[in-house]
Amino acid sequence: MDLGFYLLLSLEILLAADIIETLNAPDLEHIVVLGAIVLIRTVISVSLNWELTQERKQHTSPSSPPLAESVSETR
Repeated sequence: MDLGFYLLLSLEILLAADIIETLNAPDLEHIVVLGAIVLIRTVISVSLNWELTQERKQHTSPSSPPLAESVSETR
């Protein structure tokens, strides 16, 4: 799970770097590319955050048995 949080942090840092780069040369082409990058990285960040939240809920909920136990019970 830590890897996912580090990936989210790195996406935020890369996004900030792209924004700073676009502020140095603000022509229309750079702004459009930045908008596309922001959109793609936002979708990736939201989906990764959702996955991490689901994983955390799954690990902390005592009601769901581990997969190995549920497989051995069916035999």
